[in-house]
Amino acid sequence: MVSNHGDWPCPRHDIQCFFMPLSPCVLTEAELKNATTIGVKELMQMLVNGKVDDHHLNNAKVLFIKHAPVVNLALAKQKQTRNLKMLWYEFVRSMYENHTESFSSVMSSDRFERALTKIGDPNEKWLMEGAAVSYIMRPNVEYSAKLTNRIDELFHADFDPVKALGIPIRASDKCTSGESECLSFENYTDLSLAFSRKKAGLLNLANTTINSTSLAHDSIVISTEAREILDLAIVLQKQQSFPLHLILNDQDVAQGTGNVKSISKSENGDEIMYSTFVSIQMQLMTGDTIVNCCSNVHKLLLIFLKYGYGRAPVNHPQCLQDNDNPAYRVRCAWG
Repeated sequence: MVSNHGDWPCPRHDIQCFFMPLSPCVLTEAELKNATTIGVKELMQMLVNGKVDDHHLNNAKVLFIKHAPVVNLALAKQKQTRNLKMLWYEFVRSMYENHTESFSSVMSSDRFERALTKIGDPNEKWLMEGAAVSYIMRPNVEYSAKLTNRIDELFHADFDPVKALGIPIRASDKCTSGESECLSFENYTDLSLAFSRKKAGLLNLANTTINSTSLAHDSIVISTEAREILDLAIVLQKQQSFPLHLILNDQDVAQGTGNVKSISKSENGDEIMYSTFVSIQMQLMTGDTIVNCCSNVHKLLLIFLKYGYGRAPVNHPQCLQDNDNPAYRVRCAWG
């Protein structure tokens, strides 16, 4: 399935500018030219039921989505994908049963059954989406090496993910557009210290060696697309008085927007994409993370961290909207 988006900032203008191909299958130019166009109604039917009533569409080799933005809106409104989820459930089970010997070396049957139970659990509504996005966002070989090198530069050998607090800061157009209330940088530093003190207190109650006045973390990982926030973080990083070590990407482009169309049309779109994914990788390194759930990127982080994609054995992500202090519970435009 292909869409009509051609704004990727490299000569081939497609997803492989940054990511691995979605399939080992290679489409010819003729197949792309003769692709069967699928309408929004039929696409929604396929996403919900796993198939469409139209025999021609069901048997088409290549489907072309003509109106992807409309599809995204329709998907946002579509809440029930139960049948598609069950198809996925049955597919995973059949794969395991047909290749038990291959799978058993990496996953026991008991562990597989527990994982499969999660897939079928209606409360685990983001599990399928998280798995799909993590697959789609596999960086290509060149891009992966570049990301790995930068992460190795930022995180030294003595870095302890369990004692790191992630603070991704969404600002710029998210605030000026009214999509979200936003906190100041000082708010975020105060919040990080309050969060760390509270966790230290909870650890103290559990009879650990941490006393109630300690901080549970020794570092905070800060990322942002806003230049003014990044500059303030760089200044704070150099100050000896702040009790936590700041880890940040001082080479970030800080493009000042999260708008994909603006990024794709920018002359330095490839640098913006690189900075964005360095930020995502950085935020997957911590044991605790505080995100703004008005942000789609932050919700993506939440999904990744919840389902074990992070560096720490367990991550405890929290939305600002659920913070103990009402002053930090920023509101989204939609409620």
